[in-house]
Amino acid sequence: MRKIVVIGDSDMITGFRLAGIDGVYPEKELTGSLKGIMSDESVGIVLIGEKTAEKNREMILEINKRVKDGPIIVEIPDKTGPAVRETDPIKELIRRAVGVEIE
Repeated sequence: MRKIVVIGDSDMITGFRLAGIDGVYPEKELTGSLKGIMSDESVGIVLIGEKTAEKNREMILEINKRVKDGPIIVEIPDKTGPAVRETDPIKELIRRAVGVEIE
């Protein structure tokens, strides 16, 4: 069974830690943490706060291009609610994984 890892602000990681998730990383350590996480075969899903991901979009896109068999990065809203975007990241994830566009 693969692990779930969370990267986000202090409120997000505290909430997930209280929910029983051990692999939590503060957003200020994103650069070093994400590279190590993506090479860890025991990790299946990386939950990352939308605002944290948006601030580090170029790095996340570059890592996703290089890592084909690694964990899936899923962006989740923080306590302020979902970010408004032109494209839905979940639809994009499905399109990349399955090759089918959903409506």
